[in-house]
Amino acid sequence: MLTTLFATPLAFYGYHITWIRQRHSAIESGEVDVFGPRISAPFPLTLYGEAGYETIYASAPAEEQVGEFKRRLTSLFSEAEIYIDVACRPKSISDGGEVLP
Repeated sequence: MLTTLFATPLAFYGYHITWIRQRHSAIESGEVDVFGPRISAPFPLTLYGEAGYETIYASAPAEEQVGEFKRRLTSLFSEAEIYIDVACRPKSISDGGEVLP
């Protein structure tokens, strides 16, 4: 009983700190760009002083990964409007691309 009493708040704290770290990592790595005014973050994150973001822009690594990429960003930035662009990369010869003269 005593273990549960201490473990529950620590698990709550650990889960939300990890969420905040993942949000900061996505922004600092350049994976996402944040625009617009700061808004309220989802409730538990405001307990730790985290700010929310109105708009997130990101480039998906490939067209077939857009759905999974958007789900991940939505779970990290649930308060934001998320816009995703597909990264344009030229095909290499190994991908079936053509060699131009």
